[in-house]
Amino acid sequence: MISMAIKINLLLPTERQPLWSTNRVMVFIAVLSVAIVGAIISFNIYSIWKLEKKIGITEYQFEMLRPAQDKMVLADSQSHLINTKNNLLTKLTNERRPWAAIIAKLSVITPQQVWLTELAVAEQNCLRVKGNAVTYEDLANFLKQLEQDELLTKPLLVKAERDPVRRLTRFELTVKIKETCP
Repeated sequence: MISMAIKINLLLPTERQPLWSTNRVMVFIAVLSVAIVGAIISFNIYSIWKLEKKIGITEYQFEMLRPAQDKMVLADSQSHLINTKNNLLTKLTNERRPWAAIIAKLSVITPQQVWLTELAVAEQNCLRVKGNAVTYEDLANFLKQLEQDELLTKPLLVKAERDPVRRLTRFELTVKIKETCP
C-alpha cells in the first residue's frame, strides 16, 4: 500500500513559510555564480595554455629558421654589393671608347703599302695617326677606306712629306670616332 501524506497549512498566508526561503535562494545564486566564474576562469586558463603552447612551437620554428634567415640577409647584402659594382662597371664601360675594336678595325682596313707608326688620342673623340706609305696613291686609298668605315669618320690629313732617302711618304692624320660605336 502506498501511503500519501497530505499536508494542510492552516496558517494565514502572511504567516506561512515560503516555498523557497531567502537563504536557500541566496545560497543557490552564490553557488551558481561561483560555478559560472570557475568555468570562465578554467576556460581562460585552458585558452592561455593552448596559446602559450602555440607560441612555444612558433618560437622553436623561428629559431630553426634563424640560420636560413642569416644566410638570406648575407646573400642580400652580397647581391646588393655585386649590383653596385656591376652598375659602376657598366657606367665606366659606357664612358670608355672601345679602343681594341678601333685598333682592330684600323689593322683590317690598312693596306699593305701603308703601315702605322703611332696612334694617340688627339681630343675627346679624335684619334691622331702617324705612319708611312709607299706612295701618295696608297695614302689616298687609305684615306678613302677611313671615310667609308662605320667606326671612324672625317679623316683629315695634317701632314704628308716625301722622304727621298727611304722612298716613302710620311704622314700624319686625324680621324674622328663616331658616337654610335659600341
